[in-house]
Amino acid sequence: MPGGNPVSIMNMRALFDMKGPREDVARAIGASELPHQPNTRTENDGHEIYWVGPEYWILSAPLDKEQHWADRFGELADNPDLLVIVVSDLYCFLEICGDGAEEIVASLTSLDFGRLEADAALFTEVLGQKALLIKRQDSWEIAIENSLKDFLVKRLEMLTG
Repeated sequence: MPGGNPVSIMNMRALFDMKGPREDVARAIGASELPHQPNTRTENDGHEIYWVGPEYWILSAPLDKEQHWADRFGELADNPDLLVIVVSDLYCFLEICGDGAEEIVASLTSLDFGRLEADAALFTEVLGQKALLIKRQDSWEIAIENSLKDFLVKRLEMLTG
């Protein structure tokens, strides 16, 4: 593919798995706006919120903000309707960009891209493994379990030459 390698490993992020009602999640994050549709994302003050399932959310923030968020969620630990777990070290994010990005992602998953919104964020299977897929303006991101990173990178290298 001209213009260099379309696949890169991204910097680690602070990630929080959140399970609970929309109102509790909004209160915990202090977000001005949560996604309005499942399998989409919103951006708020440097962090993103992914709505990936019924009462299932993921907060993504710069890694240097992890302790800030952990402290904030720790203050809310007495809420029995909200479960928050730090999962920052569970995932590795890869970015796929360039002219052939959509074709590369299409070869990794059986997802129907025509039905995805521009702000899509959803769990799917990538090469038979559970992965978080995030659609961006000019690229795609795949978050896969860290232990599978080498497997996915090797497969992507084979696909992109």
